[in-house]
Order: sequence, then C-alpha cells, then structure tokens
Amino acid sequence: MAEYHDRLQEVERYKAKLKENKQLVDEARRNKGLLTQALQLKDETMESLKRRNGENLRLKKLFEATKKQLEVATLEVSKVRGELDGALVEISELEKSIPTEREAAVQEYLKVGNVKQLQGNGQGKKNPRQ
Repeated sequence: MAEYHDRLQEVERYKAKLKENKQLVDEARRNKGLLTQALQLKDETMESLKRRNGENLRLKKLFEATKKQLEVATLEVSKVRGELDGALVEISELEKSIPTEREAAVQEYLKVGNVKQLQGNGQGKKNPRQ
C-alpha cells in the first residue's frame, strides 16, 4: 500500500507540474503574441522614420538648392545695384552738365540779341572808310 500511496503522490506531483507547465506555455504564447505585436510596431515605426528621413533629406536638398539660388540672386542684385548706382551718378553728372531750360532760354535770348545788335550796327552805320 505504501507503494500505491507513493505512486499516487508522484502522479499528483506530475499533475501539478503539468498544470504549471501548461500555465508557462500559455504565458509564453501570450508573450509571443505581445512580442510579435511589439516587433510589428517597431517595424512600422522604422518605416515611418525612414519615410520621414527621406522627406527630411528631400527637404534638405531643396533647402540647399534654394539657398544657392538665393545667394546667386543676392549677388545679381548687388551687381545690378552697383550698376544702378553708377548709372545714377552718370545721370547726376549729366544733369549738372546740361543747362536748365531757363539757362538755355537766356543763352538763346542773348545770342538773338547779339545777332540783332550786330545786324543793327552793321546796317545802321556806314563804314567810315567808304
């Protein structure tokens, strides 16, 4: 009977061990599912980060190109401004050298007056040598 009793206890231990193992297997299956979900989430996050990184790289290239265009445009504007300043100086010098309308009218009047005076002197007087 002792042998039977020992065997019965051994069976009970095996049952308890089997139950414990089943719980461990169930827990491992749950953990496997959670790990699978975590891996999927990690993969999705990595893909999202790759897309963002790609977009960031595209934007960085666009920014660099725009920056270069801005630098070129700034140089062109500076060059044109220099040319414009030079042209304005030339215009200012030309304006100073060109007589005003009033001055031109005075000069014309004086010329016409001198011509009339000369004509008047020449016709009104006789040459004393004649």
